[in-house]
Amino acid sequence: MTDKQLIELNKIHGNEYLNRSVKIALMGRHTITVIGNPDNGLEHIEKVFADTVGERNSWLFQFITPCPCYNFRDNLLICSCSMEDIINHRKTGEYQQALKRDIIVRLLTPMFSDYPFKNFDQTVIDLLRTAHCRFNFTLTQMNKVLSIAKTIAYDDNSESVLVHHIAEAIQYQISDTI
Repeated sequence: MTDKQLIELNKIHGNEYLNRSVKIALMGRHTITVIGNPDNGLEHIEKVFADTVGERNSWLFQFITPCPCYNFRDNLLICSCSMEDIINHRKTGEYQQALKRDIIVRLLTPMFSDYPFKNFDQTVIDLLRTAHCRFNFTLTQMNKVLSIAKTIAYDDNSESVLVHHIAEAIQYQISDTI
């Protein structure tokens, strides 16, 4: 399993129709807008486009964010935008143009329970859950933490990822977001 395959966006509850809607848009040459945090799905959607047509056609696809801070969520995670900021952002020409597309898909942000943590100790899972909630990590950041932790464990000649490997990886990711 590669780092990019840790979580598939279409397997997150509510995103099951994501790949299908992109393929329908491509087959019928319909325009499509995906609303959500680009950090949580842009690479995945671009891969679907690349697998289907070889490259992304910019006239066909647009990814927009529901708020200026990119943290607007379906769940209770932090968004630093005021209601006025969100309303003004949604009045922009780019946002309004995106809403005129044939197909509009809303990409959901993964909940912690969507992550496949079957091979980890419970203390590792608890630390990952705390980091996910406290630092509002996106899908890409959580994948980076896991990837870095695996590399640290390998360097330490450890057979499994331990709590201190995750803690060190989280520190690298926190300094990356500052």
